[in-house]
Amino acid sequence: MRSQFKITVLLVAITLITSSKVVLAQQTTAGDPIELQLPEVALIDTDHAPITLTLTTSNAGESIASSDSNSDMYVKVTSLVPAGTNRDISAKITGTVPTGTKLTLSSAAATAANSAGTLGSPVGSAITLSSSDQNIVTGIGSCYTGTGSTDGYQLTYTWALDNPSVNFGNLEANASTTITVYLTITAAQ
Repeated sequence: MRSQFKITVLLVAITLITSSKVVLAQQTTAGDPIELQLPEVALIDTDHAPITLTLTTSNAGESIASSDSNSDMYVKVTSLVPAGTNRDISAKITGTVPTGTKLTLSSAAATAANSAGTLGSPVGSAITLSSSDQNIVTGIGSCYTGTGSTDGYQLTYTWALDNPSVNFGNLEANASTTITVYLTITAAQ
């Protein structure tokens, strides 16, 4: 009977060992370094449409038109700046504005339809363009203005007589004068 008991205990032990699933595992972790990069970006573009401004009259004895304006140009920007910094857009010209006249530029706020971020603000009043950079939009942070034909900062160029009661005699007729306007988005400051 003792050997029968040993066989029964042995069979029970074998049954328990084979019926219980023992998993011996150790927790492990694997990982890969992932570098995320967001570099500074400063991109600026315009519609590249030529603008023609004309001062003329068709009535004898009358002064030529005192000004001519065009608001068809939009400036598009994409900007990524480091924390606590911003950018500006400045404008300057090459070429010579005809004597007795001036060329001014003003900017409207960026259109809201396709833009996002810190778009900055126009300086307010029109600037008289010269060969020196002058800000037209300040406080641009990380933003984009959209890429459509009427997205971005709308620019208004105005060519006008400069003090005509004094300077009208200095005006000289010419076929055409070409001025190039350079718009610059500054480095983050």
